[in-house]
Order: sequence, then C-alpha cells, then structure tokens
Amino acid sequence: MLKILTVDDNDSQRHMMTTLLLRVGFEVTAAATGNEAITRSITDAPDAILLDINLPDMSGYEVCKRIKADVRTDSIPIVFFTGEMDGAAKNHADMVGGAAFLTYPIKMSQLKTVIESLVANARVSRARQ
Repeated sequence: MLKILTVDDNDSQRHMMTTLLLRVGFEVTAAATGNEAITRSITDAPDAILLDINLPDMSGYEVCKRIKADVRTDSIPIVFFTGEMDGAAKNHADMVGGAAFLTYPIKMSQLKTVIESLVANARVSRARQ
C-alpha cells in the first residue's frame, strides 16, 4: 500500500483529499502547514506528497525546495495542486522539483494514475543508484 502525505491548510480540502485517497487504497497522512509537511516527509517516509501551493507559513514551492534539498527526502515525488491554472505557477513548480501539477477539481482516477506512475519511476530511479 502506498503512503501519501497530503498538505493543505484548508481543513475541508485536506479532509476531502484524505477521504478520497483512502477510498482508492492509499495510506494517508496529512499536514496543514509547510513546516509540518517537512517534518512529516522525514518521519512518515511517504511514497509521494500532494502539496498545495498556498500555505500559511511558507509557499508550497519553498516546502518542495526544502524537501528536495534533504537527502532523506529528495527522491519523494511531489505533486502540486491548486485551484487556479497558471502557466507561471506550473513552471515554478517544475523549477523547484515538482513531479506533476494538477488543478481542482481533481479527478481521482487521474490522481491515482499519476501517483502510482511517479512512485514507480522514483523506485526505479533509486534502484539504479
């Protein structure tokens, strides 16, 4: 079972995402802030992280940079999600190490496929090292 960390400061969005991910068979942990996400990325060792761009203590971009800068967490695929599609936001997500960028409303079948594919690719990459 894949373990997913979902990060969103909006309680209802975080709860909805957690519920949907549980329904499709993932193990889920959640965080409401960037600092909590960074800590949980180390302690919970998720297979992938779903990361909102707008967080109260720092941007999702900063969270991603910090996770990617730590050798303990640098191989975790990070999927950014947001309510607004913005080409500049997607480019920024790519530049800081994001593996995918999705906008609400997120189709669970699409999200499940993206997560499983990214995790499989990350595992192959780690095995080659």
